[in-house]
Amino acid sequence: METTQKNHRLKQKLYMRDYWREYNQRKKRIKCTLEVSQYQSLKKYAKQAGMKPATFLRAAVLAYMKQRQIMPKNITDHLPSLISFIRNIANNLNQIARHTNTLKKTTIYDLLKARNNVLAFENKILNFIKSPSTDGGQVNESERKA
Repeated sequence: METTQKNHRLKQKLYMRDYWREYNQRKKRIKCTLEVSQYQSLKKYAKQAGMKPATFLRAAVLAYMKQRQIMPKNITDHLPSLISFIRNIANNLNQIARHTNTLKKTTIYDLLKARNNVLAFENKILNFIKSPSTDGGQVNESERKA
């Protein structure tokens, strides 16, 4: 009985040795030292993004390398419904276009202008997803009137 336990332990030890060799070839660890205030800041941002600090740090570095930003969870949770809402607006515009074409009360220019405004709005949101602006993505008066 004791020899089977020793064999099992030996097999487990060999397995773990091989596992860690392969793991260390696939993964690399980087140690990073932060000031306490920097770490507190990191924890705050990680919590906002719904991540642990180390996971957030890795994601932030990779996002930075790809020239992207990490979106806070409260924003990413609402983006699909916002984009859906914009697409519904576009669909309504198409229905209006069909209706006005039958009545011949508007010009194609008016309809294209409305459609382009909706597409521009959707593009601003998609760009915000990739790189949030410092103004919170607010639309200024000149953009609102366009």
